[in-house]
Amino acid sequence: QLDSPKVPTAPSNPLNRSRTVKLAAVGGAGAVLALVLLLTLWADTVQNTEGLRRKVDARQFGVIFHESKNKTLRTKLRRTNKGLLVTMPVASFRFTETMYKLGVKLGYAAKNNGYQVILITSVAENEGKSTVAANLALTLAQQGKRVLLIDADMHKAAQYKLLGYNPRVELADVLSGKAEYRPEYLEKHGLYVLLSKQGSRQAAEQIAAERMGTLLEQARAEMDFVIIDSPPIALFSDVEYLADRADASLLVVRQDCVPAPRINDAADLLRGCRSELLGCILNDVRTTPFFSESRRHGYGYGYGYGYGYG
Repeated sequence: QLDSPKVPTAPSNPLNRSRTVKLAAVGGAGAVLALVLLLTLWADTVQNTEGLRRKVDARQFGVIFHESKNKTLRTKLRRTNKGLLVTMPVASFRFTETMYKLGVKLGYAAKNNGYQVILITSVAENEGKSTVAANLALTLAQQGKRVLLIDADMHKAAQYKLLGYNPRVELADVLSGKAEYRPEYLEKHGLYVLLSKQGSRQAAEQIAAERMGTLLEQARAEMDFVIIDSPPIALFSDVEYLADRADASLLVVRQDCVPAPRINDAADLLRGCRSELLGCILNDVRTTPFFSESRRHGYGYGYGYGYGYG
């Protein structure tokens, strides 16, 4: 007998728990990442400009790449900036250049076809249509044009927050006959506005009423351009009435947000109205450094703003 027998109190080949936990964490993270990538690839949403051309039956009017409106930790925690405008110091050069080029492109299209009233809409909420509408109005105003920005989204108004201005007269009051049509001039932005704040439960009825048509005819006589920020087209019927009274429309499509069939349905609806669908603006596009849209297409920038319907 060389060794005395004894009762074992621990395994002869113990597992390395720390190593096992690390391997499991890495494997789990890899599996989740692979699942997310597969779901992204299988999702029938618009991921890039190529997907927009291939899946959406409307031409591309422009591309805006993602840019955070609060760029420091302090501003992010305090949520200092509620939106991103070309007139703000935090707006990058590439973002302002992108918006200016979209404004110039819209101005040329309007001049060549006699457009005055431009409708900006999206399929769903939180796609950034309000910020696009505000920035297009600002860029046109900076070209020396008389521009009126109308916040016709009386379900969830956003322009008064973006512009930092509490309107004295709201669109709902004008449409209900409680106030006269008198746009307010914002000297800071060089822009005329007719905003909403409180909202209205009879928004659809007021938009469809004759007063709205009369209001737009007055605006046509006084302004060079009228930019209308409308509600999401998939949620409210107001957009159809507005699209029948506008000259042209733009559909804002946020990256990986809405399935392509719903975008096509919205485009078909807009084409069925009196206004001409100028195309889609692919918004809030996020890319990897090595497969950047801006590398392939020259330039582009965007923002990460949108509002939701609580």
